[in-house]
Amino acid sequence: MVLFSVMNRPTRTLNGQAMGLLVTFWVLSWNLLATPVVASEQIRLPFTNYPQVLKVRNTDNALAALVMIDEILSGTPQSTAPIAARVLKASLLAELERYTESRQLLLAIAEEEPALLQFALTTVIRHLTSQGNAAQAHKYLQLLTNNQPEREHLDLILNIADTYNKNGIAQESITMYRLALRLRTSGRSADRARLGIAGIEAAAGNVERALTLYREAQTLSRTADGFIAARSAENLLVRATGTTRTPLSNTQYQEHAKRLRNQARYEAALELIEDWNDNNPDREQNAVIQLERIETFYAMRANAEARRLCEEFARQYPTHEELPRVRLTRFRLAVREAKTDEVKNLGHDLWSGRSPGTSTTIRRSTGTLLAAYLVAVGEIKEGLAVYRELYRMTENASDRRTVLWRAGVAAIRVGQFERAALNLRGLLQRKPTGDLEPAALYLY
Repeated sequence: MVLFSVMNRPTRTLNGQAMGLLVTFWVLSWNLLATPVVASEQIRLPFTNYPQVLKVRNTDNALAALVMIDEILSGTPQSTAPIAARVLKASLLAELERYTESRQLLLAIAEEEPALLQFALTTVIRHLTSQGNAAQAHKYLQLLTNNQPEREHLDLILNIADTYNKNGIAQESITMYRLALRLRTSGRSADRARLGIAGIEAAAGNVERALTLYREAQTLSRTADGFIAARSAENLLVRATGTTRTPLSNTQYQEHAKRLRNQARYEAALELIEDWNDNNPDREQNAVIQLERIETFYAMRANAEARRLCEEFARQYPTHEELPRVRLTRFRLAVREAKTDEVKNLGHDLWSGRSPGTSTTIRRSTGTLLAAYLVAVGEIKEGLAVYRELYRMTENASDRRTVLWRAGVAAIRVGQFERAALNLRGLLQRKPTGDLEPAALYLY
């Protein structure tokens, strides 16, 4: 039987037909046009073996392309027919949803050329899952991996698990999902596996178990999509069953809000923050929740709302330890909106340390942005004064080189060439790397 005999064939050197197949394989896998791609003056990808067939196929006429390849193969015994042509035919058969014929042809090719076994079996498994035949796909996966699957097989494993799930074969589906989790415990594949298991428990009426798993999926997820999917499923189950959902911890709310914000899922972040606020019995957390709102509206460039919340925070929490951080956001909003008077007032308050509780880190962040803004709007002498003090308070060598570079360029703009030379000479003495070195040499 082809299924098991292909594993026992001796390894052979790739023949000429197989080499031609590799070109066709890439064309089929990535849907490249039959046009050579120039990699450099000396290196070029070769032309595909059957450009006219692929030209017809790329016009969404797989049936006409199949007729053409059949004409090429007609009268040629299978043992001598080009492998590339037969792989192309198998691909066209699959496009026409003639999966059984495609599968038989691919397995015959793998029997003849073991070097193509992985390609053939992977394609067959995808065909079978698309047809809903999870059990047969599972058998071919065991053959492909020799019952020792690795991370590279995760997509195949999860496709089989999903197919078992759709067919109502819960235990086999859970087994495959757990296999995926053993191979990778975080990331999109892990999210997909946990959601699959939780969904099976929910469908079986095991509400408490399903809610526990959905919460676990949220807690362990490191992707915005995974968290949102788990939380949405949990919400649906809570509403459908009338059960009560246990709130997240303050730390979990904050971590997930930041993660959603950092992955530009702002609406979901705000929704989570409001849920946090609704389930917050601790008044000391009110300021933290407000900070997360401010950061989210700032990140989504909702400037007016972010500014309003900054002003509200300053009124409500005039002595809060995070007030300088809020003032830094307010300063950044002024820079973003090019409000020069506000930039100067807010910036100098933070930069000079006049705002109580302002840390060195916030002063440095403010000074960097303030100096750059002042130079950009033509207030170069004022910007240079900020750069001078910024250099003195900067300890990191890389940051010092950056300050010297920016100050040197600013000095040139106002004709202070001696000062510019001093800054650029200091930069070169600190052995800059990347673009800074040739730039400094050129200007110096």
